[in-house]
Amino acid sequence: MALLALSANCQKTDSSDNYLQLEEQLSGLRIYAKSIQDCYGPVLNLIDETIVTNKQSRISSIELVNMICDYLENNYSKPLTLETISQLFNYSASYISASFKKHKACSPMKYLTTIRINQSISLMTMYPEMPSKKIAEMVGYTDSHYFSRIFKNVTGKSPSNYRDAL
Repeated sequence: MALLALSANCQKTDSSDNYLQLEEQLSGLRIYAKSIQDCYGPVLNLIDETIVTNKQSRISSIELVNMICDYLENNYSKPLTLETISQLFNYSASYISASFKKHKACSPMKYLTTIRINQSISLMTMYPEMPSKKIAEMVGYTDSHYFSRIFKNVTGKSPSNYRDAL
């Protein structure tokens, strides 16, 4: 009987010791979890706030396209690339291109080219004596030969032939 009681007492001690060890481990985990939360909690909150803010400040793709169109129409004479537009509007170049193709059925650079050629035609009409090189510069082309090639691709005529037909 005494052996049985001693054996039972040992089992109680073992489970009590196990319980105490487990409680110590859990307490340590709680402290560790608290320190992680203290360290990363503010960062996670900031990330959550940023995501919410970005969702609220994001505009629809048609609004973005319209804003870019307005920008291109007012700044066509500047040296513009898809990359500069992407950086300016803080959207990826691929997103801008896809949005343009969806809403305008052309790329942003094709849209810019159309604006530039239309403006060059207006200048040719208003100032028939103005050299093509000057017109090219005014509409955003630094290379007059490149301008002539693009002009011909769009209109089917070289700038001089187009001017002669006016």
